[in-house]
Amino acid sequence: MTESVARFDTPVLAERYDQISDSQFNNGVQLVQELGIKRGDRVLDVGCGTGRLIEYLINTFGESIEIVGLEPSEHRIKIAQQKVAAFPNVTFKPGSDRDLRDFADNKFDIVYINSVFHHIQSTAAQAAALVYIHRILKPGGKLGLSDPDKEAPGLLRDITREVVESHGLHYAEERLVSPKNLRSLLISSGFDIVKIDQVTKTRYYPTPQDALSFSEASNFGNYLSDVPENKRDRIKAEIRERLSKHTTDKGIEHVLGRIVVVAQKKAR
Repeated sequence: MTESVARFDTPVLAERYDQISDSQFNNGVQLVQELGIKRGDRVLDVGCGTGRLIEYLINTFGESIEIVGLEPSEHRIKIAQQKVAAFPNVTFKPGSDRDLRDFADNKFDIVYINSVFHHIQSTAAQAAALVYIHRILKPGGKLGLSDPDKEAPGLLRDITREVVESHGLHYAEERLVSPKNLRSLLISSGFDIVKIDQVTKTRYYPTPQDALSFSEASNFGNYLSDVPENKRDRIKAEIRERLSKHTTDKGIEHVLGRIVVVAQKKAR
């Protein structure tokens, strides 16, 4: 989730993501509901996007909690600010996982990372982010994390890889983690694991192009950005053709595995 992740983002992509990110939002709602947020808590949303989860928390808790949103895209922060402009207990910090180091020790009761961890661009950076989060959590504070599962198939991801590699090109895969690897990272960072679950959810896209548009908006415009521009249209056409073979009465069926984690910093 470095600033370079958001280098291709635009106001149009940010607005589109705000409109079509129901699946991430619903996953996030389930995650924060498990964290036991209460009045008086300080909460950090890492990769807050357009602020849909922050808005949900404000609608639930009002001004009784303090929320900070950390986000690399200025376009998404702008949309998020508009949602909660009337609430002085919400602030936004432009930045990435590397900027977690700027927060004071023992500052937050809750930190959550929803559909963002795979945007952190190396295993070493993911490990560092968890160490920072452990440091900035208060003793007894909780981390919630929900992210795609590396061990589970992902229709669009798998088709994209196959098509890109069939053209002799390198597929720049996201930094997905498996439950085993994530468990190791959390323990090495000092966390006690409260739960780590693998869940499966099904999403339907009306058309193959809707699937591509969703991925483009979710990935800050980086989807296929490593593919030479003169080959991009052809590759997208081939991906759409393969996706169309998975059409059902409800649309393009996309089954996606997720990892859901609740971890805790030891109480003193």
